Amino acid sequence: MNCLAIVYSEKNIEEINKINEFCRYENFSVDYYLSELDFKKYFDFILKNNISKVLLTDANVLDSDLTSFTEKIISLHKNNVSVLCASYDFPDPFQLAIRTLNMGGKDPGRINRIKDSINKKASRGQVLGKIPYGYKKNSSGFFVENDFQSKNVKKIFSLYNQNFSISEITRELQNTLLEEKWSNQKVKHILENDFYTGIYRRYSVVIPNSHIPIINKIDFDNAKKKLDTNNKRSYRKNYWNKFLFCGFCSNKLSVTNHKNSWISNGKIKRKNYKYYVCNHKKSDLEFSEILKIKYEKLNSLLEENINKELILEKKFEDSYVYKLISQLSNSKIFFEDFIEKFQNYKKASLQKKDMIEKIFVKQIDNQIFLSSP
Repeated sequence: MNCLAIVYSEKNIEEINKINEFCRYENFSVDYYLSELDFKKYFDFILKNNISKVLLTDANVLDSDLTSFTEKIISLHKNNVSVLCASYDFPDPFQLAIRTLNMGGKDPGRINRIKDSINKKASRGQVLGKIPYGYKKNSSGFFVENDFQSKNVKKIFSLYNQNFSISEITRELQNTLLEEKWSNQKVKHILENDFYTGIYRRYSVVIPNSHIPIINKIDFDNAKKKLDTNNKRSYRKNYWNKFLFCGFCSNKLSVTNHKNSWISNGKIKRKNYKYYVCNHKKSDLEFSEILKIKYEKLNSLLEENINKELILEKKFEDSYVYKLISQLSNSKIFFEDFIEKFQNYKKASLQKKDMIEKIFVKQIDNQIFLSSP
């Protein structure tokens, strides 16, 4: 088995000496040196000459972009070729790559400085990102109680532990707190968040008693037990919810539940009704009617007319590759899992232009129209 060193210049004595010194430290030798070739030529040379190990002067010598660099390392790995960088601090190519290579044109140095700053704030329990409902930030950047909002958080836990359903709590809040927008999901998220018991969780940082709790642990645990029980009983999550938007104002459609009861032959009968609804609240335009479509009717129409294989189910952030490599470097995922996740990312990126991200729904004279941009 042979070793190939990929360098910037085979005539650069300083660079070659750096490679040789690293090899002596690691107790192996280089059989071939190559420079200024495209990756296909490198790859053909590797296969032809039975190369088992590739040594890089640094990550940039293979590629200047993190995503392209990752593709090349994976292709070498699949052919049983290991890769090292001539760096005593970061011989692992990925550990060096996330510190030196561009990510979608973004400076890795700046990203790492931001990451270090975030980790320092997290270690102190300071505010990062969105502040949980019920709290606010003080002048020092720490969490303190928002007196008005915290009353509503306490009310949510109190009602839920008195066996009010999440839907009933949402309606109660909507009727009494007209200046705020409430949804079942918002209420459920509050009930699930142990931040209200004084626990701070951010990235890998967990700090008990970080801030003043709004809810005591007994009330939180009682709500959690009830949530866990109700989640087991809940029906299968609706596939279409997150893709549906109003064709008039472009707001996301919400799902509402309505209960109706009546007396028939002296007996009380009850029935639940579900609807997709848009009240156009966030729109600058005025609409005379709320969009309201029966849940089962629209789902049936979607199943008949929309090919699920064309739905883009998962969107990836620009920083996804960086986060994925960070997980690999910190041994949070195995290399095979890393390859699978990266390939899913690449597949979604390539297909994105042909995939459906949103489905817009209109209803005119009781006729439903579906469209996607």
